[in-house]
Amino acid sequence: MRRQTRFTAVQPATWKRVYERAGGGCVLCGRAGVLQAAHYIGRAQGGLGREKNLVMLCPECHGEYDQSEHRQEIKPILREYLQGMYPDWDENELVYRKGME
Repeated sequence: MRRQTRFTAVQPATWKRVYERAGGGCVLCGRAGVLQAAHYIGRAQGGLGREKNLVMLCPECHGEYDQSEHRQEIKPILREYLQGMYPDWDENELVYRKGME
């Protein structure tokens, strides 16, 4: 496994913590049921698989965030959510950089 892939992947324990933090519902629409851990900064951009970079979204909201023209409208909502969860949240710390340990 490539080093970057290892850092951007979501581990099961991390997924569980993010799910619990969200109260078992999509952080955008509130829907419970099948949820997905979505990267605030996408894996393709080197977004880490850390709690501070992940939000729980239902499949529909995840698709809207990842694959539609609405990403730029949704991103500030997710940023505000994550900043509310983590007072020390810093977007610059969420991207893989070569040499990370």
